[in-house]
Amino acid sequence: MGDLTNNPTAAQAFTRFGLGGRPDDVVPADPVAWLTAQITCADEAPVAGMPTLQHNLTVLYEGAMAPPGSAAQAAYGEELENLFNIDLQSALDYAVTTTIPFRERLVWFWSNHFAIMANLGSVQACAGPYMRCVIRPNMTATIADMLKAAIIHPAMFVGLDAHTSVGPQSEEAIAAAKSGTYLSFNENLGRETMELYTLGVTGGYTQADVDALSYLITGINMNNIQGRKLGFFWDPNKAQPGSVTLLGRTYECTQTGLMAALHMLGTHSSTYRHLATKLVTHFVSDTPEESDIQTVYEALAASGGSLPAAHLAIVGLQNAWTPLQKLRTPQDWMVAMFRAGNMSAHKLADIGTSLNGILTVFSQPLWQPQFPNGYSDLAADWTGPQTMLLRADCANWFSPLITNVTPRQAMHASVVPFLSTSTVALLDAIDSPTEELALLFCSSEFQRR
Repeated sequence: MGDLTNNPTAAQAFTRFGLGGRPDDVVPADPVAWLTAQITCADEAPVAGMPTLQHNLTVLYEGAMAPPGSAAQAAYGEELENLFNIDLQSALDYAVTTTIPFRERLVWFWSNHFAIMANLGSVQACAGPYMRCVIRPNMTATIADMLKAAIIHPAMFVGLDAHTSVGPQSEEAIAAAKSGTYLSFNENLGRETMELYTLGVTGGYTQADVDALSYLITGINMNNIQGRKLGFFWDPNKAQPGSVTLLGRTYECTQTGLMAALHMLGTHSSTYRHLATKLVTHFVSDTPEESDIQTVYEALAASGGSLPAAHLAIVGLQNAWTPLQKLRTPQDWMVAMFRAGNMSAHKLADIGTSLNGILTVFSQPLWQPQFPNGYSDLAADWTGPQTMLLRADCANWFSPLITNVTPRQAMHASVVPFLSTSTVALLDAIDSPTEELALLFCSSEFQRR
């Protein structure tokens, strides 16, 4: 059984870098080596039998073609919702039970960086496949590799309306103009790519650069013709012709030109700086030290944007090993409670609710931020009085569901090395196991990582 009582280094590895300890965890003899191995290990999340993009898009389009308000349309909508829930349940259950939790935290970090808004119907159909085809396989690749895969995935470009963006001088726009319809580009995906996913808001780009990237993106389209591969395809008829200048470099408005531009953005020094700051903020502190940011920046710059190099640099930061500096977001906290209770996410399904349903109450359902910048990583955004009271209510409701783990086992598998003497005294004074678990989960030490 996992016991972190006399091993604060291992406890920090599980809480700060992982998703929280479980009583059935094997405590690593060398926590740093344990973390390092997860940076490049194979992904173990379920793949076989999971909904595919082609299947989900077929259901989506058949529902769209069904008579409005018909029983068939309702049935397709219900099937699509079920497919989405299969992916959500699988992702949450894996997070709760995985034995490589550092890798999974990294997956969650990058999926929140390249955030999609799966509360939109058509994006919902693509969400699970996006995680399996864009985020997970690129965890051992580069920023540029993940960026290029993300931009041309329907979950990303449909959510930001890139498939409706048309080059003003394209064949499609010219033909439409003859019938009195004016078509043009939108800058949604172009701006977010530069502001959020690569350079950052202070990355040195101009409105002209946003326009240039947006012109390059106009060839992206969504195929919905049955009998062909559904999803992304390059549409030269709507692509802006000619070339553009982006950050002083010239690119042809072709798929090859777009990929070259994305590679440039993914390997830009401003991108390295922006992402180093986000990584250090997530793993170290809401107010990261410049020296830590510089360390991760240098790892990215020296490796051509290698994600494993950045992740290894994070593990090597001394400040990352100072406990309890980061507040657990609702997602973090809920997963950590499930892990400490030695449970699976399916447990709640057995009693008629879901972990994601609870996360929705906390305004942090999986893959469903309201805006493309993803969920906040800062404590100030998750510590309102009402939110903290809600955590207490949730802990009191959740604790009676834990039936095969004692409070001491949950404590010793999670944050026991970090508990203050006053918290320990409070826990010792409680006779009810259920109440003791609830207090453990509500303690300031368990609320943090």
